[in-house]
Amino acid sequence: MTVFEIVTYTVKTTQDAEISREKARSALAAYPGFIGWTRYATAEDNRHFVDQVEWATLADAKSAQIAFMSDPEMANFIAAIDTVLAMSHVKQLT
Repeated sequence: MTVFEIVTYTVKTTQDAEISREKARSALAAYPGFIGWTRYATAEDNRHFVDQVEWATLADAKSAQIAFMSDPEMANFIAAIDTVLAMSHVKQLT
């Protein structure tokens, strides 16, 4: 079953976050079970983002979550994040 990881966060500066986010997306694409990453920004605040990452399974999502934190390719993106407001794994209802 496909699982979506929804992360809502703010960044320190938009420019640094955009550069590091693209590098992180490229690295994440090599993780097992990765399907896609859709990016959203709030209309009111250019430092507030929502990312939707699609995974093949919940196990893939949870494994990636652990690997993400220690992956050197993610360090700049993690450093660009000011605050993680919410993070959850969800499934689409029919």
